Amino acid sequence: MYGNPLISRKTVHCVVRTWPWVLVGLVALFMYPEDRELGYPRLMLDLLPAGILGPVIASLVAATVSTLINWGASYLTNDLCVRFLRSEAGGRDLVLAGGVASVVVTVLGAVGAFVAEDIATVFRLIIAIGTGPGLVLILRWFWSRINAWAEFAAMLAGFIVGLATSVVPVLVIADFGVRLIVTSLVTAAIWVPVCCSRRRNSTRRSTASTGESGRVGRARGAGGGGPAWSRRRATTCSAPAQA
Repeated sequence: MYGNPLISRKTVHCVVRTWPWVLVGLVALFMYPEDRELGYPRLMLDLLPAGILGPVIASLVAATVSTLINWGASYLTNDLCVRFLRSEAGGRDLVLAGGVASVVVTVLGAVGAFVAEDIATVFRLIIAIGTGPGLVLILRWFWSRINAWAEFAAMLAGFIVGLATSVVPVLVIADFGVRLIVTSLVTAAIWVPVCCSRRRNSTRRSTASTGESGRVGRARGAGGGGPAWSRRRATTCSAPAQA
């Protein structure tokens, strides 16, 4: 009656969270076709009353801080500092590292905002940088051979190639579509050998206990529905989360 919980969560995420943004963007394009850069702020100033405008601006600031600054700082602190630099760091050290990382992310964002000519340029740069690891992030749900080293190589190579072909004068590719294709191909030429040269992800962690982790694994499904995950699903005695 209630359907698949995973599908329900995805539906709520895509419809309730995402589509209001799309609708607001379409309204801004319709009302201010000559000023696409400031369409959203102009909608707020023209349509929202004084009692609502303040909370909306505060929510946007809070979303920016929580999503971009805190999220970026958590990556730098937990995934870089703790894992590779100071694995024995305590709580006070982590808080300090998080504060420093937050300041660094904020300064980098401010510099980028002043340097960028328009939002479209920043958007194309983000797409170009994110295109590289896009393929490996999709294939990891279908190909169990992909490991963390492959993802790291794809993200690093995609960042370097996407940034270089976007801002380095001698390497800039003017055609945006060609730029994305080149970024994807060069990144794939790097992460595929890295993936094949490293060990396959171990299944010991998935079968170490049959307690709570086993129940969670069976409830959520192990990995994706691709055929390469059949051994992993057989090991954890779980069915695909989605057929």
